[in-house]
Amino acid sequence: MSTYSPLKIELIGTGEQDGTWGITTNTNLGTTLEEMITGTADVTFASGTQTLTLTNTNAQQVGRNLRLNLIGTSGGPQDLVLPAGVEKLYLINNATADIITCKNAGGTTVAVASSTTQFIYNDGTNVTAVSSTVDPVMGGDLSGTVSNAQIVANAVGPTEIAADAVTTVKILNSNVTAGKIASDAVTTVKILNSNVTAGKIASDAVTTVKILNSNVTDAKIATMASSKLTGALPAIDGSALTALNASNLGSGTAPTVRLGSGTADATTFLRGDNSWAAAGGGKVIQVVSTIETAAVSGSAAQGGTTAAMISLAITPTLSSSKILVLYSVTCGPSYDNFATQTSVFRAGTQILQAAAAGSRQRVTTSNVNGNNNKNLLSNSYTGLDSPATTSAITYDIRLSSSNDGGTATLYLNRSSVDSDIDRVARGSSSITLMEIGV
Repeated sequence: MSTYSPLKIELIGTGEQDGTWGITTNTNLGTTLEEMITGTADVTFASGTQTLTLTNTNAQQVGRNLRLNLIGTSGGPQDLVLPAGVEKLYLINNATADIITCKNAGGTTVAVASSTTQFIYNDGTNVTAVSSTVDPVMGGDLSGTVSNAQIVANAVGPTEIAADAVTTVKILNSNVTAGKIASDAVTTVKILNSNVTAGKIASDAVTTVKILNSNVTDAKIATMASSKLTGALPAIDGSALTALNASNLGSGTAPTVRLGSGTADATTFLRGDNSWAAAGGGKVIQVVSTIETAAVSGSAAQGGTTAAMISLAITPTLSSSKILVLYSVTCGPSYDNFATQTSVFRAGTQILQAAAAGSRQRVTTSNVNGNNNKNLLSNSYTGLDSPATTSAITYDIRLSSSNDGGTATLYLNRSSVDSDIDRVARGSSSITLMEIGV
């Protein structure tokens, strides 16, 4: 009775298939062995693992072919399970868009990347990658293999380089360093016209003797101080006198009509009507500002506030200065019908809050959300603070809500529903601090 090898070659039993054994033998040689030696078969991936099996027949079978062409839409990394208990060499051509792992039920595996071809060997338990190691090693002053001949390190010395052999194209860009240039080797003719820039001239290097006579033009002279003017001035018309103030004029040299009416001193200024008046009000000494565009969340218990949601520091120049606090925040509560409230804190202490009676919460501004937790609310405020310090101080904005007990989640620059859809928005928030000198 016939039996079958692991690769399903039919082994004719003694005395069997009288008159037909030649047909079986030809099939073994012309179908089975050709598949193992030169055969190609497609393995189509739709989704999931593909398992190859061999049955007791010498008819054509996919798992017996030498070259397996993996095709189809795998839908992600997949497994190709090879015929169980079969020792065989395969050439895997992965024409899918994903990694295909060749394996048995257990043992080692080989992952074949997309669009690559890989020889693998299956011993029935483990799958291993097959690589060539027959390339001979070179000798002498060469290293590597015949297919990858290399020059031994430090083998090319000055005597191996012909005279005039190192041309411009043989020098890698940016590789002629200062150490490779001899002293006094860069002559005038070696410097390209207009290529000695300001950055190449040392400080205080251009002395008087280096300036050609009559070559300092008007355009090269900065604003000239009065101390640089000596002797008598040449006759000039009034159009040449700009930025002239009282400190530049000697006593009795200007008519009254040019000085304005009234008394000029350190506490007055010249008005547009050509009269002197006392100065009043403050002035802006400095301005700092920041904007927050990220979506931030915080929590607050009933009657409390979140941690700082947006903050900004300033260092006053004068202890008498006022700080004008301007902010605009975009916020939202975690539930419908909540009021979203903002409070200003300086150095961790709440300031500029509204007056209140009883147990009511004191905040700076408040806004009601309405019946849609996708809404964004805008709270803004302008207030004048007196920190009375010249040390750095930090102002921050914190949120609270009209939650009926418990803890509420509050959001900066987003609503409670923050889905990436066209009817749900995000915003931005900012603080501006102005130091006002009094």
